[in-house]
Amino acid sequence: QGFDAMGFVIEPGVAPCLPPTDDPELREKWMAVLNENDVASAKKSRKVKKLVRTGVPASIRREVWLFLANASVRRRPGLFEQLCKTSQGTKGKRGKEEAYETIEKDLHRTLPDHRLFMGEKATGRADLEGILKSYVHFNPMLGYTQGMGLLAAFSLIHMPAEDAFWLLCAVLRNPQMEEYYSAGMKQL
Repeated sequence: QGFDAMGFVIEPGVAPCLPPTDDPELREKWMAVLNENDVASAKKSRKVKKLVRTGVPASIRREVWLFLANASVRRRPGLFEQLCKTSQGTKGKRGKEEAYETIEKDLHRTLPDHRLFMGEKATGRADLEGILKSYVHFNPMLGYTQGMGLLAAFSLIHMPAEDAFWLLCAVLRNPQMEEYYSAGMKQL
């Protein structure tokens, strides 16, 4: 079984994803935004909006996504590891059985044709489970709803699990996004 440049299974009759190429000029523009280190200004900037529409080079997606989501504001050293440990213990599951069951069902359905998530013992699947169950503990009011797994999984393709966790936390902290994932999915 072959995989394309993004790690997805190559399907017969479907053009595979080509290796991402970084446009040096575009990369330089993004690096300038990152070096300014001013999220508030970047979010208001027409130049940055145009850059977002143009795309983020694969080599710096992790840094750009974390920066634009302002994920560093929420990040607390050691907390993700602690939440992962809590979510693996029997005490951690108490009161969260429904969320855990839904997560376990969704793991098999989340990017099943990507090499990180293929098979029961796939490292990406284990990381995804850790991220989602940890999020249930991090934000028990919101908990877990379908769709969160896709956000976390796409992040995992570009960054380590802890970064993907903090990106998920930052994205879901946005009031407009949080409504998409609330129990009543008010934004839909």
